[in-house]
Amino acid sequence: MLLIAGDAHTRTAIGLGRDSVVLVVGTEGATDPALYSQIVGRVAESVASDWSSSVQSLSTV
Repeated sequence: MLLIAGDAHTRTAIGLGRDSVVLVVGTEGATDPALYSQIVGRVAESVASDWSSSVQSLSTV
C-alpha cells in the first residue's frame, strides 16, 4: 500500500485519491515484535490483552 500511495501513476490507475478509504488486514500477527510495535503503536501483548477483554465482555451480554 505504501508503494502504491507513493506512485502517482499507480494511484491514478487504481483510483486511489484523497477521499479513498483503504482497509489493510495483516494476518501474520507479531512475527517481528519491533516492527509490529512501530506500525501499531503498541506492543502485541497489549493489543492481545485488550482484544481478549473485549471478547469476554461480549460473551456476557
